[in-house]
Amino acid sequence: MQVLQSWHDRCKDRLDRFETARVGPMTSVRTSRGTASWYLVTHAKANADEGRFDALGVLRDGSTVELLLLNLEGQDYNYEQGKEPMVQALRNAADQLTG
Repeated sequence: MQVLQSWHDRCKDRLDRFETARVGPMTSVRTSRGTASWYLVTHAKANADEGRFDALGVLRDGSTVELLLLNLEGQDYNYEQGKEPMVQALRNAADQLTG
């Protein structure tokens, strides 16, 4: 988990080839099991009509750690807070955990 947190903390520094880059805050998600959080990375080249949106999610339950990644290329990422695709993906992954 510390490695995954460090990825988030250093992410912006690794996006220097993009003119527009933003790393969102790590956001907790309530799930049926374990603990989960996610963040959104947005990046685009200069004068681009479209950008890339990478949502990274982490789910931990005991010694099990799952990393989820969703990619979207397009003009916007305008989901209502708490209704983002990664939030639902983390909840679905938690529901699938056994043991």
